[in-house]
Amino acid sequence: MEMLSQLDAINWSPAATSVWGKTNAFEIRARRARGEADDLPAEWLPLVQHLQDTAGVAAHLFDRLPRLIKQDITDSFGHGEESARAFVSLIAGIHDLGKVSAGFTRMAVADGSDMPDLITRMESQGFRFPSRLDHVWHHTLVGQVAVRAMLKQLTSDRAVHADAFASLIGAHHGTNPSKDALKACETDLRIIESGCPVWGEVRSEIFTKMARAVGAETWLSQWVTSWQLSTALPLIEGLIIQADWIASDTWLFPLGEPEPTSVRVEHGVRRLDLPPAWVPTGLPGDDFANLGERFQALEGLHPNALQSAALHAAKTAHEAPLMIIEAPMGGGKTEAALLAAEVLDARFGCGGIFFGLPTMATANPMFTRVAKWLAAVPVASASALVLSHSKAGLNDDFQQLQQETYGAGRRGAVVRVDSWFLQSKRGILANTVVGTIDQSLFMALQAKHVVLRHLGLAGKVVIIDEVHAADSYMRVYLTRVLRWLGAYGTPVILLSATLPPATRQELVDAYVRGRTRKQRQHLVSAPVAAYPLITLASSDVTWVSIDQPSAQTTVQIHQLENAESDGIIRLLDEKLIDGGIAGVIVNTVQRAQDIYEELADAFGPDQVRLLHSRFLAPERARKERELVELLGRDGRARPDKLIVVGTQVLEQSLDIDFDVLVTDLAPIDLVLQRMGRLHRHSRHRPPRLAEATCYVTGASTWNGETPPDFLSGSKAIYGSAALLRASFVLGKLDAGRITLPSDIPHLVAQGYADTIDVPDGWVPEFEMAEEQRVKDTAQTQEKAEDFLLKTPGRSSTLTGFTPQQAQDPEKRDDGVQGRAVVRDSEDSLEVIVLLHGADGLIRIPHPHGEGTVVPSPLTDSAVDRDIARQVAASTVVLPRVLSGGWVIDRVIDELENLSEGLGNMVAGWQRSYWLKGQLVLFLDDTLNARLAGMSVHYDYEKGLQVTKDDPSASGTSATPEGDAQ
Repeated sequence: MEMLSQLDAINWSPAATSVWGKTNAFEIRARRARGEADDLPAEWLPLVQHLQDTAGVAAHLFDRLPRLIKQDITDSFGHGEESARAFVSLIAGIHDLGKVSAGFTRMAVADGSDMPDLITRMESQGFRFPSRLDHVWHHTLVGQVAVRAMLKQLTSDRAVHADAFASLIGAHHGTNPSKDALKACETDLRIIESGCPVWGEVRSEIFTKMARAVGAETWLSQWVTSWQLSTALPLIEGLIIQADWIASDTWLFPLGEPEPTSVRVEHGVRRLDLPPAWVPTGLPGDDFANLGERFQALEGLHPNALQSAALHAAKTAHEAPLMIIEAPMGGGKTEAALLAAEVLDARFGCGGIFFGLPTMATANPMFTRVAKWLAAVPVASASALVLSHSKAGLNDDFQQLQQETYGAGRRGAVVRVDSWFLQSKRGILANTVVGTIDQSLFMALQAKHVVLRHLGLAGKVVIIDEVHAADSYMRVYLTRVLRWLGAYGTPVILLSATLPPATRQELVDAYVRGRTRKQRQHLVSAPVAAYPLITLASSDVTWVSIDQPSAQTTVQIHQLENAESDGIIRLLDEKLIDGGIAGVIVNTVQRAQDIYEELADAFGPDQVRLLHSRFLAPERARKERELVELLGRDGRARPDKLIVVGTQVLEQSLDIDFDVLVTDLAPIDLVLQRMGRLHRHSRHRPPRLAEATCYVTGASTWNGETPPDFLSGSKAIYGSAALLRASFVLGKLDAGRITLPSDIPHLVAQGYADTIDVPDGWVPEFEMAEEQRVKDTAQTQEKAEDFLLKTPGRSSTLTGFTPQQAQDPEKRDDGVQGRAVVRDSEDSLEVIVLLHGADGLIRIPHPHGEGTVVPSPLTDSAVDRDIARQVAASTVVLPRVLSGGWVIDRVIDELENLSEGLGNMVAGWQRSYWLKGQLVLFLDDTLNARLAGMSVHYDYEKGLQVTKDDPSASGTSATPEGDAQ
């Protein structure tokens, strides 16, 4: 590579080579602090060598960028790819220019004299250090100030874009200095370096020689006077940060006496061995007739009308689109999205896909499906696949793929896991990422290193499933993400079965505004009757209404006025006399547990299953797998009779099929989602259940002149307005029937209409509820905007793009901090649950047998690491009565005190990757504990139960009844 040869040929002055850039002095001090052996030899690397390494890595990464991102960056310059490549290499080659400063270089001896020769060497070359520094400016600020000044001087103050250029230097640690901080740094630097010109001379030497070596000298004056960088700035910054991290890895780029830069870069990138952009090669053609070519479980099946339409839309779109696929539950939306993504990736130069889902529980099985799909897609090179959520390391399929990658030799694998992407903030840069929707929403968050989210998502086909599940708070972030992706020209696919028309319009508008940079578009809405529907939006908007000859299911709707267990028992006793599978979906965990207990007594525990979010994570996953195996499409293990009681977890992405359904009233789109589990697949059913029937409970009436009463837990979760709207829609049904899927768009549109003509007797209560809904929505949206990233094109520099005080969404190992920002949820507290028995041993709970004993102390052996991972998986989220703002501090204190009281029993836990910083709830042999004045019990059949027996334990009347999921 010519540029590497030019980097090798740079003749640095002795002063420049005397400045240190990397050292292991800090690692030596950390070892001493931990009491470890002090046998690590002191090593360092000249700053100029690190800069040369980073420039070489950046050029390598630029060459391997997805075509879409490379074109975005290149178009910003207007001088071709060679100019863009030189620019990226130059920024990488001067990113640490601010380390040529007294504040940074004194760090080598700041806390002791580990490597005083680093300072002595610089002093011998004329550097002078002030005896005292009142303020040590971070090297990113110094670098930004210095580069801006040099550009102004170079162009006789004509560098109108000097601030944008220099802002890339100031942002490479993940945040952006403010204008006030830059001004203060500039003033202070002038004073500190007065009388010692060598500081400025060396910075100028590095800038000038690096520009010449990377081929930037020719373009420099044009860049700073006439470029159109705009939205490409975050992408360039993300690339610089990635290059810096790679070049800072001493396993790839060792300290000590360096070899020539060309040798170091070629060795480093070869050892790293990251895959190039993912490029499908054998796309589904017009004659694509066997889904089994991509989805093994669907061997022999033809693409349905929806899937064929999605493929055609992807093949014929004149520019990268936003594609919204609305189709019934179980209608093949996932397969349609993946088929379309394969085509969009190849046509528009993406480098992989991101698949986002509402929860970790839905992301885990999708990871397995996507891995199988990737293995079936013909590609030019392997795909790096990552599962991205806070508990990804506990997923067995993800772990297995890692073992296969590094056990069998990853070079021959079609789908592989690269360890570099498993470290914090890097996963989004892998070719293919499956995770929670949060991972995409972080792109719109004022968060440290947010530019890596931009680099990772802009070059992918972004798929988000169950997009209707994003509430008004999350949609503030989602629409901002769509604005940015539209600006980047990134293809996006959104999936939903029950998307309100106003929400569709909001999402389309955001993407089109990002693409066109125009104010709000007055877009013509799609016809309400169109369903299934594909919306295509880019510079303009079109719709594809699909005439899909899918089977229509008529669902008879009945109101079950008795919401208590005895009413449900009487109903199911009658309906299941000939057998059958009944689903009972309720709105709170407490209600689900109570109903399960009564049904198990009435029908026998073998006839009733329970599923909600308050089971230990491994148990919940096992229960979900068992339900899908029993009640899924296959049906070979389908029992003669079974009742499944659950919460909202049953309405999200689980392929289960009920013969009859009982559901609490919920917003109309969620009621329809739940009905999507009713007669989901074609099969023989008991005579009494041959007609699909749904019984709705939790509302006193929906046909009366007075408004209905609702369960308190339902109101706490959904609000009265949404429940009144749903009641009104159900009360207007023709003969109490719903035809699925054809009625879905009408009913959802009615439920979310701007105005609803409720009965006169409802008006006062409905207006009050609507007023509260509007107020709550405005408050949540305003709250979300506090952390919202600015819109694309709003600023020509990165200064202030991410404030220096911005938090890191992955700062905590469990990711709770970031999720709390992009989700408007109550305080939540996840704990590890373990048993501490009378025998003094600590065990992992297990429904069969005593469970694995946790060693004491916990060591770093392979066996103990595996046990620590099992311990970390044994988690549950505490209900609101133990995590609300009035009690959470007390709960945390009690849990921490309990762990500290065990002393040596938990020795080594804080050094464990899996257990560090985790809270643990210890249960006794009877699976009981006391916490914050409450009794806590875990039941393997019913999950975690909390009884509030101390009235003083809470400052509010809140109860577990208000907990969803």
